[in-house]
Amino acid sequence: MNEHTSPLPGARRRSARRKVWVLRRWDQHNDDIELHADEAGALAWLAADVRTSWTNITGEEQVPPEPPADDRAAVELYFAHRKHLGEGYSLCETPVRERPVTPLVPGSFPDHQRCEQLNQAAVFHPQTTEDDLPCVEMGNVLVFIYLDADRQALRLSVDQDTAPAELLRSDGLLPFRLELGDGSCFSLPYKSAPA
Repeated sequence: MNEHTSPLPGARRRSARRKVWVLRRWDQHNDDIELHADEAGALAWLAADVRTSWTNITGEEQVPPEPPADDRAAVELYFAHRKHLGEGYSLCETPVRERPVTPLVPGSFPDHQRCEQLNQAAVFHPQTTEDDLPCVEMGNVLVFIYLDADRQALRLSVDQDTAPAELLRSDGLLPFRLELGDGSCFSLPYKSAPA
């Protein structure tokens, strides 16, 4: 998996995730679909659910009183004993079809319609390892927002290096406004101050 550059030293860079894992689970009453970032996460979610229902199969032949610690083993054993009741699951990796995004127009900040298009094409990247951070990717700008235990704070970092030139001010900075509650606590407008 590729990684995004985080604003913290030593953190890895990842590019936008282009695939998801589709988990479908069905029984006599439900047919549910969930999307997961990776196979391990999907199996862990399903295994947690299976473990809460383990008593449905205890007492059957070759079923231990406690579910296996391995997620895949727990899921496979559980559904092997529930198949005759019409219960099952499928898990497959599938590509994400992206909406085409028109390139930004050089020399001017995007208009309202273009901003809406970029906002709707935004992608969230959850933290998947200890070395990366959760972020939102919008218009090639990476915005990291995460809880920092050392600083005991919610941190927000913007990776300006990935921003296209069309979004940058004439002084090379990325304009942004940070709001806390109902008011602005920091603002760097698109039009830079005269030198």
